[in-house]
Amino acid sequence: MVSVDALEQPKSGSLFCYVSTSVKFHQDRIPALAQTWLPNCDSWHIYSNSNKYLNFLPYHVIFHRIPDDYKLLFWKSRLALYYSYEQVSSKFDWYLKADDDSYFIVDRLRSYLSQFDPKKPYFIGFRLKRRFVSFSGII
Repeated sequence: MVSVDALEQPKSGSLFCYVSTSVKFHQDRIPALAQTWLPNCDSWHIYSNSNKYLNFLPYHVIFHRIPDDYKLLFWKSRLALYYSYEQVSSKFDWYLKADDDSYFIVDRLRSYLSQFDPKKPYFIGFRLKRRFVSFSGII
């Protein structure tokens, strides 16, 4: 399920930001992000397990079949990045994955990214250790 607001977001630019969340944080964390740093991205989307309380925000319900479990965070992150590139747009220079408790100063992030060539592949940030969790048939 994709919101109309998500479909109206730009499909290209320098910085694409997406936030992974869960329905339990839709009423407090998501409005705070939408009113602070997220609009400073060229395009931004919310990825969740439900569309409850996300009226007038660019959301995608992509986690509805994945249990809300910390052990599955790696798989949610992997799905969100793949979904962003394949289903939203592959025409951005940079993709920022954030959680619903993250805060970024986007101007400083853009300044930092300016030292890198967007045509080369980079993984900038903290690499999670992969946990071997079986969840056959979920994705």
